[in-house]
Amino acid sequence: QGMPVDDFLAAVHPDDIRRVRDSLDRAIADKDKYSEEYRLLGHDGAWHWVIARGECLYDHEGRPARFPGAIVEISELKESEEARSILLRELNHRVKNIFAVVSGLISMTARSAATPREMADALRGRLTALSAAHDLIRSAVLGEAEMAETIPLADLLKRILSPHVDRGDQLVLSGPDIMLGPNATTSLALVFHELATNAAKYGALAGEGGELRVSWECTPTEVTLDWCERSASLTGDAPTHRGFGSQLIEMSVQRQLKGVMSYDWSGEGLRVSLAAPIDQLVR
Repeated sequence: QGMPVDDFLAAVHPDDIRRVRDSLDRAIADKDKYSEEYRLLGHDGAWHWVIARGECLYDHEGRPARFPGAIVEISELKESEEARSILLRELNHRVKNIFAVVSGLISMTARSAATPREMADALRGRLTALSAAHDLIRSAVLGEAEMAETIPLADLLKRILSPHVDRGDQLVLSGPDIMLGPNATTSLALVFHELATNAAKYGALAGEGGELRVSWECTPTEVTLDWCERSASLTGDAPTHRGFGSQLIEMSVQRQLKGVMSYDWSGEGLRVSLAAPIDQLVR
């Protein structure tokens, strides 16, 4: 028997309802096809992304009579598009950061190299390691699921951090063996790369005397990780601006890993705490 338009619109997300109503009104007034994407409240109480298409039918006097159409859920598609958008923004973010990172690598290598040849060899190795770290998200960006990596957590950290480490005692890693799944590898690569970039630009890996300690523990249900930076040059002041990098970390941890993350600037440097369900890390 159909239903009144107002009853249908009552289940549309408040942020989408005006756009949906305006689109319906235009389709009716212009006698045009209707197509719109929006969030609809499901019987489970959750919001579901849908795509709706239809057209208005009119009576013999030209008045709107019925509006038949079809609604298809596209929640998984929207989540996939959002993840791809995040990764593409991350690539753009990395391009902007690469000049500062490479400049830091040159300065760091110059401090410890005795000859130009030694500096060139060390710098080439660090740039190769940096390129390998960037490759970790390639499979997700290109949709090559079969090329996605599985990697131990310790190896992932070493791969991300090795281009930025100048001394053997500058980086300390400790924790049990945890094999990450392809999805978790991609998400954590984004998180650790962003933290490493910031540490190399402003934090414990930016100058001499800094130290980074990363430790993690595992229970049957959860993995917790602590990222602790210590350096005499660190002020301990929290940043006043929250850029895309911070948003990227938050989206990767909360949405992809279903975890939580917190920052503490009150000590001698930055401490980051991360916790995520173990079943999310093996996916």
